[in-house]
Amino acid sequence: MTVKLTPTESETIFHNALCNGLGYVEGYGIELDFNKQDYARAVGEEWIIKKSNNDEYVSYDDSNTSRIGGYSITHNRDSAEKFLTKKDAQQTIDKNNLELHLMSEFNVEKYAKGSTT
Repeated sequence: MTVKLTPTESETIFHNALCNGLGYVEGYGIELDFNKQDYARAVGEEWIIKKSNNDEYVSYDDSNTSRIGGYSITHNRDSAEKFLTKKDAQQTIDKNNLELHLMSEFNVEKYAKGSTT
């Protein structure tokens, strides 16, 4: 016997198995959790801070926290600091007064790995 499912049917069955199977798995003391940053990266919902007038981006280096809270400028888009929400990125600009310290205006834009826009 062969069972053929459409992609929608497959996704529905997979979704139901995950949702309904969670209680069964928890009965063995296993807790399923997810990392919000990994999820944002997987669905392509990360945000970066870009200089308004050129292709420079804000990066973060926790070994350099003495200068502007560890924030600096990079030319490598993939090295830019990633944020889960646009609001988080904007709050970082405001909280660290980055426009004053890095002497530029910044825009917050959606990040897609390998993309140039």
